[in-house]
Amino acid sequence: SEVGANFAIYCDRADPLQYNADVDVNQRGDFVVTWTEPFLPSTMIFAQRYDSSGVRVDTNMAVVDDLSAAPESPKVTLTDDGYFMVAWTDHRAQGSDVYFQTFLNGLRQGSNRRVNDENEALQDLVDMTTRSPFLYSVWRDNRVPGLGFSIFFNTVNFTETGVEDDLDEESSPTDFHLSQNYPNPFNPTTRIQYTVGTKQTQPVPVSLKIYNVLGQLVRTLVEEEK
Repeated sequence: SEVGANFAIYCDRADPLQYNADVDVNQRGDFVVTWTEPFLPSTMIFAQRYDSSGVRVDTNMAVVDDLSAAPESPKVTLTDDGYFMVAWTDHRAQGSDVYFQTFLNGLRQGSNRRVNDENEALQDLVDMTTRSPFLYSVWRDNRVPGLGFSIFFNTVNFTETGVEDDLDEESSPTDFHLSQNYPNPFNPTTRIQYTVGTKQTQPVPVSLKIYNVLGQLVRTLVEEEK
């Protein structure tokens, strides 16, 4: 039987056209929804996290990092340890490719990564699943001459972002909290409260920055030791 009432997926933009939606849920009941929207100059894929009670977590996340990609047909898969991945058909190069983006606790991990080999064939209709730390993908592919479309498969380690891990555990945050800004950011001024916890009592580097929905830096509010 139905559990609860229908509700609209939260969107940061006014009256958007949303389509090609997909959803995945982990064993805790947390879930992520992804979809496509018109977004100049072509389209954009967004994702939104929810907890097991259906309460929105954070705001919409832009998934694709290249505005020329004309992304379509997103798929999402979610793990029990905070990761989720979105894959899609991408047109930033010749033909079409399968790309994916990894997020951890709502934070982008590295940049968009291509799943298929580099070639000029058409790759689309992607589907995927995961078992940490591997992402298993299948898609339609016409790279073999004379055979039309075939189904191809690949496995990638989604935790490998190409960014070296060089963190000092003593100065790394043990927890952090960012409160909702008040009043909303469309006012001339707004207040943002945050806390950062570490294992040491000395000041540690703190950075607080505002990004737009494309992941582009808009303003740096804090960049100092606290």
